[in-house]
Amino acid sequence: MALARPGTQDPGPPAPLLLLLVPLWAPALAHPAGTVPSETPGACASDPCAPGTECQAMEHGGYTCGPLEPGGCANQPCHHGALCVPQGPDPNGFRCYCVPGFQGPRCELDIDECASRPCLHGATCRNLADRYECHCPLGYAGNGLGCPRRRVRR
Repeated sequence: MALARPGTQDPGPPAPLLLLLVPLWAPALAHPAGTVPSETPGACASDPCAPGTECQAMEHGGYTCGPLEPGGCANQPCHHGALCVPQGPDPNGFRCYCVPGFQGPRCELDIDECASRPCLHGATCRNLADRYECHCPLGYAGNGLGCPRRRVRR
């Protein structure tokens, strides 16, 4: 506040400063102390879409209704021919029952039947779905479990 000479009136703050302060005070005047301004309700707040659809708010303030994203077994979450069975009260709950040769929560992992090294006599193991094949080295014949040397004909 400016000091005034004796016998004169206080002129108060300059007009431009007063104009700058009003916009800063305006939000405080609009909401009592201790309250937070609420956001304008979105276009989807009234749940305007039909059952089985979901509301998507648009930038311009409107909305669109579209199909719900499927959940649970409707998404076909199980791999490699596994059976999907709904589980529990949650519509998205499920359990996968794997076919032989696969494992994991969604049957996504191939069981490596060659991990136990079933092929003998230097045969190479080839992992397949729920089985394996043994291939004898060059010059040998058999199924890999037995690879006797081939006879050479003269």
